[in-house]
Amino acid sequence: RVPYEFAGEGLLVHTWRHVTRRIQLCFILHRAAPDSPNSVAMHERFLELALGENLQLMLEEIDKHMDLGLAQMRGICMAAAPARNSG
Repeated sequence: RVPYEFAGEGLLVHTWRHVTRRIQLCFILHRAAPDSPNSVAMHERFLELALGENLQLMLEEIDKHMDLGLAQMRGICMAAAPARNSG
């Protein structure tokens, strides 16, 4: 975040703060999911691809990660649905 603040670019700072809040929420939900994969290994794989030369591989990894997160969120919502309907 610091480089955006030094650049004096308000839109970048606002966008980064917005994205940061969403990332934090995703981490909280990810850690709470009972079937969470090994996030350390996933992040190391992403970092390796982000620092590499193949943008397409990195984008595919992001897609896989997002699909996994969406599946986890669906699972959390489905698990909560019966509890919500019974109370």
